[in-house]
Amino acid sequence: DMLRNREVKLDDFIDNQDEFVKLLKSDKSKFSGVEEAQEYVKKELSKEELKSELFINNKKVYFNESGIIAVVEVPHAIGDYATFEINYENIK
Repeated sequence: DMLRNREVKLDDFIDNQDEFVKLLKSDKSKFSGVEEAQEYVKKELSKEELKSELFINNKKVYFNESGIIAVVEVPHAIGDYATFEINYENIK
């Protein structure tokens, strides 16, 4: 936040972490990357692991005009990362 001179975190915008992770794992998120990476995130990573990465560690979350983009680390063999975009209209 350049006006307040502080880092903006996902927690500043998302009240329900469980619901956000559920959206990320659902068909409502737009995925970019290697298909194996998407499957890894959606099936292998637990809700708690994703919440830790996105909310506690404040890793790689970006905001654009249409939604929130989350970059999730995956094993190197399947692409290093997976990118998910959740439109603002889907976030409650």
